[in-house]
Amino acid sequence: MPDSVKLMTEVYRPDSSGSYPVILVRSPYAGDIGIALAEYFTPRDYVVVSQSVRGLGGSEGEFFPFVYEKTDGLATLDWVLNQEWCNGKIGLWGVSYLGFCAWQIAEGNPDAVGAMVVTSGWADLGSFMAQNGAFQLQAHVRWFLQFFAGQQIPDEAWPGIFQTLPISALFQGAENVSTASEETFDFSRIKIPVYHTTGWYDYIYPNVLEAFQALDTLDGYPPQHLRIGPWGHNDYHNSVTRVGEIDFGESASSDLEDEFDIMLNWFDRWLKGRSQDTADDSPIKLFVMGENEWRRFSEWPPQNAVTEDWFLNSDGDAVEAEGSGSLTKSQPATDTCDLYVYDPNDPAPTIGGAISHFFPENLGPQNQVGMEMRSDVLMYTSPPLKNAMTIIGPISVSVYAATSAPSTDFTGKLTVVQPDGYTYNIVDGIVRGYYEDGGEGLPWMFPDSIGIYHIDLGATAITLTEGSRLCLQISSSNFPKYDRNPNTGENPFSATELVPATQRIYHGPSYRSRLTLPVLK
Repeated sequence: MPDSVKLMTEVYRPDSSGSYPVILVRSPYAGDIGIALAEYFTPRDYVVVSQSVRGLGGSEGEFFPFVYEKTDGLATLDWVLNQEWCNGKIGLWGVSYLGFCAWQIAEGNPDAVGAMVVTSGWADLGSFMAQNGAFQLQAHVRWFLQFFAGQQIPDEAWPGIFQTLPISALFQGAENVSTASEETFDFSRIKIPVYHTTGWYDYIYPNVLEAFQALDTLDGYPPQHLRIGPWGHNDYHNSVTRVGEIDFGESASSDLEDEFDIMLNWFDRWLKGRSQDTADDSPIKLFVMGENEWRRFSEWPPQNAVTEDWFLNSDGDAVEAEGSGSLTKSQPATDTCDLYVYDPNDPAPTIGGAISHFFPENLGPQNQVGMEMRSDVLMYTSPPLKNAMTIIGPISVSVYAATSAPSTDFTGKLTVVQPDGYTYNIVDGIVRGYYEDGGEGLPWMFPDSIGIYHIDLGATAITLTEGSRLCLQISSSNFPKYDRNPNTGENPFSATELVPATQRIYHGPSYRSRLTLPVLK
């Protein structure tokens, strides 16, 4: 490296001499990923270069997550390009943190890379660490303590760890990581065709869609492909069909060889000039849950997905499932307000969703009965659907709300109530308001003043059966997926005091609080 630190690097070459395209992967994890890649790709005339990042896997130096991946990755790229066995064509691959490493190289030297395949990897570090201002506590604390701090913590200890205040006490020695998070990724520098893979219940899928859409808006950008299964993080290569409490059937299964076949197709196409071995080159392949089948589309969101607004309504008592909260396609005739108290000392818990794979027992679609009994969760439920409904694309909620606090959060979760009464979650989201300007795109908040708050619930592809009902949960916490807003106006990362806040949700002709769905026609 430029500072003379040596990184452990494995080079696997075809049996025959000569120069070949190179697949470069950089990883913080111990294991045999280089060997697995080599066994598949060297017989197909590729060189595989597998490198352990700084401070791990035999590499010298000290590991600081995210900090050195661009400089070390670019130095490695230059070294590879100068080797006699490299023909000048480079393909990047990575999953999760390995995908982040690939994005860093591609942004730093786009002219030297020919193609990239990234599975559940993030490009922009800031949006990966937090969503709409709320820190992804559950995923990042465990990863940081295990892989950076080297702590071995039993499963039963995590609930107590997540309660730690201030949160910053958990991240001692991570000042460099914080600085790295402030750098915005420049998608306009990416010039190469990218194949993206993720899962609907993978906590990184919003970052994958962010990258796909950012590149899609660039003029003259090369083709890119997107594949989304029903999976959680890492399920793409484990032949998983059951995620959470739902088995999505054999067509949901994917394994490492499937991933390698996709890589080979993509790299052969862009590094060797060969056509893809598929009759359908539609760039987007989505698993539609409910149907449990794959569908192909030419664009994201699908062109035939029509936006529908479903309006929030109640008699003022939408708390719990037995309340009067409803979702209707017609706007309510009168203005009404629902009230609840958000106490961060007793936050609404995370039940299912696109969460960290470190907590598989709570991942994916889960029974929502525990949420339906809480006094701090509003429930707005639609009438039974008269026909099946297919929802594909981004989902959002816009709520008119007021709070007694100088700063607070509002959360949304969309669930499905099946005809037999079983209720499970599809997507969820959060938005954090600030008394002072908390950052670009985040709303200002003033105590007891009504404002409109837009909650990005993410995206999905699902078909709901006739007789099913939609249910929207509105609250102010989803803990420990996200950190708790202390309701004091303090920075949640350094706050040590948590106080309750009274929240009001308004709906009616003056306050068009609504759920917005992309419905396939």
